Amino acid sequence: MYHVNTFINTDKEVASYERRMSICLQSNGFSFSVTTASGLLLTFGEVTMDLTRPMSALISDIKSFFSEQHIYPVEFQSMRLVVDSGCYTWIPAELYESSQQRRYLETVAEVPAMAMISSSFHSALNAHCVYTSDATLLTAFKVALPGIECCAQPYALLGDALLQRSKRNPVVVAWLSQDATRRQMLVDYLVLRDGQLLLSTRRSVDDVQQLLYASLNVMKRMEVETPDMEMLLCGAVERELFMQLRGYFPHLDLYNGAPLKPQHPDLARLHAYKYATVLSE
Repeated sequence: MYHVNTFINTDKEVASYERRMSICLQSNGFSFSVTTASGLLLTFGEVTMDLTRPMSALISDIKSFFSEQHIYPVEFQSMRLVVDSGCYTWIPAELYESSQQRRYLETVAEVPAMAMISSSFHSALNAHCVYTSDATLLTAFKVALPGIECCAQPYALLGDALLQRSKRNPVVVAWLSQDATRRQMLVDYLVLRDGQLLLSTRRSVDDVQQLLYASLNVMKRMEVETPDMEMLLCGAVERELFMQLRGYFPHLDLYNGAPLKPQHPDLARLHAYKYATVLSE
């Protein structure tokens, strides 16, 4: 079963070859958006769903939800599923071999024997993001929505708008999420400069002080501590946390993903920074 928390739609007519759908898995369900190649935001939804159910039940729920909203795979130029991977790395295209994916990951983390390993090619970076994912969830969405492509959360955030932004000054992006089992905050860092990705890594922290220390450590390690450096937060960002960090980073801001144009008043009122992975290019 599932519960629709939010569903905002517009009746604007757009050809299927321009429509794109992004879905981001969350610990208790998923969020999704429908956008166009020209930068219009047409639809947003957030759904609570028990993702621990058997695959057959997941497939049925996913199909039922999208069918009830009259959303069908044939209506889109592309569909993307963003998974929350705790283990990922980037490999330059000239060094990448598909047969070596597990070995790449084992150089940065312990990889469970039964983990499903996938990769996504990022053309602007000319690199492959290799990552682990939940095989049941991935298969369920692929069966329910034929043709959907998958990627990890750092890949989804790295749109053209962010790469262009980093050409003006260094940019550090921190995507925040919660690890409910360990009661920790997870932080996925992206460090960019001159339109290039310098670092992509995940850290776990217990409180704001540890988050501050981890952020300063990442900046120092990558040598991006310049007066014009931007620190951008997205994901599970609370107001209190933002205000506490504000005193340490002069150019602290929220990252809302791509500069989309909402086609409904309620879409304009979204806290876009919470859903940057489905509102990026």
